[in-house]
Amino acid sequence: MIKEFYLENNLSFKRVGLCFKNGLVLFTGGSGAGKSVLLNAMLSTIAQKTLYSESSELILEKKSFMQTKKGRVKFLIDGKTTTKKMSLKLEKVL
Repeated sequence: MIKEFYLENNLSFKRVGLCFKNGLVLFTGGSGAGKSVLLNAMLSTIAQKTLYSESSELILEKKSFMQTKKGRVKFLIDGKTTTKKMSLKLEKVL
């Protein structure tokens, strides 16, 4: 379960910090409020999407977390660290 999420210099957000409680979490808001931006940033932290932020951090249960910063992914799980380089490709949308 995700406990906390932090994001800096994203497309829509300068700085975001979210703390999650147990149970179901819903993101609601009008069109353009940033729901998809937040969810995509969370997915990028675990290397499932392209990151459009300077840095993001996702803290999981049992002190395990993954952190993405400037094209690198750092995994820290149970005290063991692994770093992986990510290639980021930005495409122009017409």
